Amino acid sequence: MSNNEIESGQLLSSRKSSVNLELLDALQNVRQDLPDLRIRVMVVDDLRLVYEEIKAVFAEDQNIEIVGSALNGQEALDKIDEIKPDVIVLDILMPVMGGIEATQKITKLHPKVKILILSSFDDDSTVSEAIAAGANGYVLKT
Repeated sequence: MSNNEIESGQLLSSRKSSVNLELLDALQNVRQDLPDLRIRVMVVDDLRLVYEEIKAVFAEDQNIEIVGSALNGQEALDKIDEIKPDVIVLDILMPVMGGIEATQKITKLHPKVKILILSSFDDDSTVSEAIAAGANGYVLKT
C-alpha cells in the first residue's frame, strides 16, 4: 500500500468520524424534544452504504434504535406508520421523491416526527430550503 493510499484512507476515516460526531450531536439535540429515552430512527438514503455507516455509528449508543430504512422519500412515507420512528435521517437527492419534498409531507402528516437532513449539499440555499420544509437539523456528508 502506498503512502498516498494510506493518507487517503486516513483522511476518509477522519471525514467519516467528523460526520458521525455531527450526526450524533444533532440527534442528541433532537432527543431533548422526545419523551422516551430510546430514540427510534429511520434512515432514508438511496445509497445502502450510507445506511450501513449510520447503523454502525448509532449501534454504539444504547439509547438509539434503527427501526427501518427506505431508499427514497416515497418509500419512507409508505413505511412511516408501520415503523413509527421518532427521528428520520434523510438524504436530499434521491430518486422518486427527494428529501425536501419528503420533509414537507412527513412534517405535515406526522408533525411529531423529527427530521435530520444528511446531505452533501453545503450551499446556504439548500440548507435554508430544508429548514423551511420542516427539517429540525442539517448535517453535511463530507
